Amino acid sequence: MTETFSDWTSYDAWLVKNYEQYAVYKLDEKDGKVVAEYRDKSTTATPEKK
Repeated sequence: MTETFSDWTSYDAWLVKNYEQYAVYKLDEKDGKVVAEYRDKSTTATPEKK
């Protein structure tokens, strides 16, 4: 799954709220926005390689 945030503060707030449920496996900054790729912690699947 992917989520885009307007800034790092928005990402931090999302991470604190969702830390127990989601594991972020990739962070990137594109066009001034923060892009996080994450998965549900309840699954054991590995991220898809590109």
